[in-house]
Amino acid sequence: MKLLKGILELSFATLTVSMAFTACSETTNVTETTGPVMVAAFEELTKCTSKNEGDMVYVKDSAEAYLCANKEWKKMSVSSSKNSDEKDNSKEKDSSDVKDSSEAKDSSDAKDSSCIAERIEIGYKIVCGGDSVGVLLDDKSDKRCSLVNDSDGVVTMECGGKEMSFYKATCGAVPYDPAEKICDSRDNNLYRYKIIAPAGTKYKKAWMLENLNYAAENSLCYNSDGKSCSENGYGRSYNWATAVGKTLDQCGDEHKCNLGKGNVQGICPNGWHLPTKKEWNALINAVGGEKVAGKNLRSKTGWNDYEGPNGETHQGNGDDVYDFAALPAGYVLFDELTFIDVGDNANFWTASEVDKHNATIMIIMNMDDDANLFDYGMGKDVGCSIRCVQD
Repeated sequence: MKLLKGILELSFATLTVSMAFTACSETTNVTETTGPVMVAAFEELTKCTSKNEGDMVYVKDSAEAYLCANKEWKKMSVSSSKNSDEKDNSKEKDSSDVKDSSEAKDSSDAKDSSCIAERIEIGYKIVCGGDSVGVLLDDKSDKRCSLVNDSDGVVTMECGGKEMSFYKATCGAVPYDPAEKICDSRDNNLYRYKIIAPAGTKYKKAWMLENLNYAAENSLCYNSDGKSCSENGYGRSYNWATAVGKTLDQCGDEHKCNLGKGNVQGICPNGWHLPTKKEWNALINAVGGEKVAGKNLRSKTGWNDYEGPNGETHQGNGDDVYDFAALPAGYVLFDELTFIDVGDNANFWTASEVDKHNATIMIIMNMDDDANLFDYGMGKDVGCSIRCVQD
């Protein structure tokens, strides 16, 4: 897919014009220009008319880019915008004091040589190499730029009859929307996330909607088959020391662990951490309490129905009210390479230690609608799933 089809060409290291727009390893030649892409001075710009509406031209002597909009050339000022939740500091009338509306905090995984499109109130702010280079105005009535498509991390705008496509962000070479997914820069895995804020509660936290699938030592895929980590959504199972980012000698079985104060990032991506018992309990209470939280958090497919010893039954699949999609990955006995309760239970590590042998887990079973914190703990040498919560 072409990353940019139009007339803006920037060398991101110097903000000077070149003859190609580059993002990651992909280079797309610029075509369909109706006016110059670079001039020596502002006075050399052709008149902005309806014929070249949407053209963007780089003026060499002032190191500025200009957009032809509403029959006048508008300067697209460079401003520092390292984080997507900062204000755009441009003093131009088209982009002054506009906040980025994205809820995502971590857009730093986009490569320095790429451009991303961040949604703002009046259109899209274009950020190249971490710096804002201007705004594409989404205003059909004013014949400036209008949105053609916004999906899967790719924004396509039409400006003056020309279409330009920008990646909101890239994870490796894959475009994504930071308002919907996070990029784990260690392996370029993408994870869906959501701010869970049930109506009528004060709870509001961003949780990963998928099990962690980062390949680390002391982690396993179901049946030791790497494909099963992603194909069935189970992710990987980790022992507790790995989950909290420590060695077996520090936090494994027989070792009392000192995790200090504050969040425990552990094996989670930057900006996210392994939830404590308290954080899991807050989520359980927010989504209805322990007697219904299991049903509300379980995925709608993938669970076995429960059949009790006396003929009693219970539906395994849940309602997945909050898109949490808890899956029954069971747990793993590493020493025996045995996978237990797959299809029946979901077991998630917490960052809370019980004693030198055990740590607390959050467990959801198919036999009832409960979600419970197992205070007696699971053996630290057992493998369980991981969900991360945003810092």
